[in-house]
Amino acid sequence: MEMVLMPVADLRLMMIETASIAVRNNLPTSQATPPADEVLTIEQAAELLNLTKQTVYGMVSARKIPFCKPTGAQLYFLRSDLIDWLKQHRTATIQEATEAYNVQRTARQRRTSSSRSNS
Repeated sequence: MEMVLMPVADLRLMMIETASIAVRNNLPTSQATPPADEVLTIEQAAELLNLTKQTVYGMVSARKIPFCKPTGAQLYFLRSDLIDWLKQHRTATIQEATEAYNVQRTARQRRTSSSRSNS
């Protein structure tokens, strides 16, 4: 058995997806893991993102979301692309933002103190 380390947010998202698919398909959770490169229709993409089809169409038109249009007519989405897109647009928690701020502040203080000592 291998151990995989991943951020809690990624694990939470994966668990929610797996559980929703299991409920939708009425399968035991262990059998419901979707393939990463699963091709989705506009309806499936909208359901995955919990958006309306109109909203997804608007995002496609504005090129705000990754999509495939191989025939020039029908829209398709890769599940993995949508999951990656969601992760890129994740909002940091207050704790994460505070930690990032403290790291930047410490680095700024070091630069300022080293430039003063070199002068």
